[in-house]
Formats: sequence, C-alpha cells, structure tokens
Amino acid sequence: MLLVTYATYMSNLNTAIGAWGMTLPVLFYFLNSIRPGFIFSIMYLFIYTWILVGVYNIQSIKPLANFVLAYLIVWGIAHVYEKNRLKNQAQLTVLALKDPLTNANNLLALRHDFEQRTKAEKDVGLAMLDIDFFKKVNDTYGHDVGDDILMQLVELFQQKVSEKDVYRTGGEEFVLLFDASEDEALKVLKEISTETEHKIFNCSNGNNINVTLSCGFIHFSATALQEPNSLSKMLKTADLLLYHAKEQGRNQIITREN
Repeated sequence: MLLVTYATYMSNLNTAIGAWGMTLPVLFYFLNSIRPGFIFSIMYLFIYTWILVGVYNIQSIKPLANFVLAYLIVWGIAHVYEKNRLKNQAQLTVLALKDPLTNANNLLALRHDFEQRTKAEKDVGLAMLDIDFFKKVNDTYGHDVGDDILMQLVELFQQKVSEKDVYRTGGEEFVLLFDASEDEALKVLKEISTETEHKIFNCSNGNNINVTLSCGFIHFSATALQEPNSLSKMLKTADLLLYHAKEQGRNQIITREN
C-alpha cells in the first residue's frame, strides 16, 4: 500500500500509476483476511481521494467518481469473496471435526483438542463409554431407532459436560474429557450412568427403549500427559477398562483402581 501510494503521490496523474491501487483490496483481503482487509481498503480509499483532491487539485467530480466507483466494485468483490471463503472454510472444518449424525465431535477433533490440553499442563480425565447390547437394539428395532438413541444420548452427555468435551469415536462408543479432579469426574459419570439407565428413549417410530452404559475411566496427571503418545495410552487403557466393565456384567464404571 505504501509503495503504490508513494508512487501515485510522486508521479504525474497521466501515468496512471494510481490505477494499480485498484488491485489493493484484493491484496489486502488475501494477505490479512476480512477485518484487516476492510480497514486497509477504506484507509487507502481516503488516502488516494486526498491525493486526487489535495495534491492534484482535481476540481471535476467525474475522474474522482470514476475512481471511487471502480475501487468500490473491486473492494466489494474482494470482500464478498473473502466472506464466502471463510464461511466455506468454517463449514469444511465442521464436516471434518463433527460426527454428522449426532453433531458430537469426532476422533480427529479428539486428537486435536487433546494436544491443546497437554499444552495447558493440567490433569485430564478420559471416559470411554459404550451402549450395552446396542447391536441387539439395532437388530430388533432397526437402525433408525439406534440413531435416535445415539442422538438423545449425546444430548444427555452435553447437559452434564461441556459440548466440546463430547466425542463419538465409534458406532456406539463415546469419549468424554474432564478437566475436573478424578472424584468430580466420577461423580458426573455416575450421574450419566444413572440417568441413562432410568431414561426412556422416545424414538421416532413410537418405540420407547431403555439402554444402559458401560464405562472405562482413566485419569492422567499433567506430568504423564507430557509423555509420548499419551492419548493413545489413555485410549488403550480406557478401552481395556471398558472391556472389564462389559465382562463383569455391564452397566458400570470401571477405573484403574477397580
């Protein structure tokens, strides 16, 4: 911007160097995104208008109007393009990080979020939950009923923990992350387990279904999280604990201490 402005200021108006200024909004938005691009574009419009009026002493409105109109058109196109680009980018991010059925976060989001948590140097709790006999539910009532249960279950999870801490990592398998202490996290998990057990899932085909959850819970200290592959270790341990919960009768929470 400074180079084009200086060249315009120092040159003769007939050289049309100032015409290069028309390209600046595109450059501003490309390099700086929408808000800085807007600010720089309006700054240059005022600066160049001042050069035309103050330096070249243009009295006729026609050349000034021609420049302003052409500049506004280019600016408008650049602004709309960048706005749509950011919107599409946000939609693609959602598609990449969200489960399309339940709108819970997916495994890719879990890996990304977990990496951010390790940088915060805080303890993290991880619960892996699985719906008991879910295959039987699908086989008996159909996959539409299974989908209804999954969506309602995610709503229940999101009432108990932050929406960003709920992940669907498999068909009927979920992961919840906790910043709370181990005791506080287990208290929330017991509430989830109890409410799920007593909840009547009203499904779209008129069926009322009851399900239960099995859960494996692991709590890692901030120090342990700094070790290589800490997420893989937590998932592997939680999965093993979940397996023990299934083996021991289902509808229960198993921790490393158990």
